[in-house]
Amino acid sequence: MYEKFCPACKRKNNIDATICIFCGASLKNEMAKHSINTGFVYMDINTATITGVAEQHYVKSLVIPDRGISLYLINNSQPITTREDPEFIVGRELTDLEKGEGVDLASFGGYENGVSKQHAMIRRTENHYEIIDLNSTNGTFLNNKRISPNTPYSLTSGSRICLGLLKLYVVYNDFG
Repeated sequence: MYEKFCPACKRKNNIDATICIFCGASLKNEMAKHSINTGFVYMDINTATITGVAEQHYVKSLVIPDRGISLYLINNSQPITTREDPEFIVGRELTDLEKGEGVDLASFGGYENGVSKQHAMIRRTENHYEIIDLNSTNGTFLNNKRISPNTPYSLTSGSRICLGLLKLYVVYNDFG
């Protein structure tokens, strides 16, 4: 069995992994097809990171839906979807049946950024939303912390989720 070593933490990972399962560092050998020049470094537009005040300003600028939950790609002002379903799958290359019940991230760089076919589930509970990693290959991160598979984690409005390397923000009206 072939393995990849993480350039950051030096631990072994599965050969198909695109991010380190231990520290979350990228295991990609080259930049994604779409990059931008920030004047200092080249950044993958789907996996770019904003932090601190810039992140707070960005999250506050997102339009919160009257009903349901919206998913935004990082640095986009329009949601990729707004869902009112009690639960839905987020992944890539979903079948026609799954597309009606889920969010297909294939056209948003899902494959290139390590999103599994059925990566995670988002579901509404009595007073919030939660996310469950569906045993994805490259993991799900909630606010920079890797979550355990098959375990529900509470999503607050403005949470950042990473499916593999693909960064999304979730916003919704509080249930109060």
